[in-house]
Amino acid sequence: DDAHLAAPVEAIERLVAEVRDSVIADSTIGIAIENTTGVDVFKNSVTHNAAGIAIADRPGAAQGGGRWTRVFGNQIVANDRAPAAPVPGLVLGGVGVLLTATSDVAITDNEFADNSGANIVIAAYRASITDTKFNALARNIAIRKNRFGRTGFAPQGDLDALVKAGGKLGDIVWDG
Repeated sequence: DDAHLAAPVEAIERLVAEVRDSVIADSTIGIAIENTTGVDVFKNSVTHNAAGIAIADRPGAAQGGGRWTRVFGNQIVANDRAPAAPVPGLVLGGVGVLLTATSDVAITDNEFADNSGANIVIAAYRASITDTKFNALARNIAIRKNRFGRTGFAPQGDLDALVKAGGKLGDIVWDG
């Protein structure tokens, strides 16, 4: 089953949305926040997904890019799956939190452990872009006061290629 929680993509008028008190397991993306503004993601448990939490903007959305997302007080552990199918523009596979082409994100007071690729990946959007207003880079990201456990022990996909090329995986991987 590839079900996951997602914030509304067309949330233009919504000031604050919440994803909280949820347990999400065995999906490609546990919690997906796409092109949405003002989302709080807290008190969730995400485990055994390709990416536990993904915050991404995609080109062509009517309301433009998302921003002002806060991720706090979550258990983000043992995300160790390969995606069921490739997701255009996203790096997946054993990632705790994935940030792609979004801005103004705060990741605080979370527990990260046993994510097989990396605890946090900050990456540019990697698919073809025709939207001239779209910014493919993640920016204004704050990561503080998190607890990091074991990671990088079984990378997949792009992360595995990075290791094979001589790179090392830490808690935070940024393609900068």
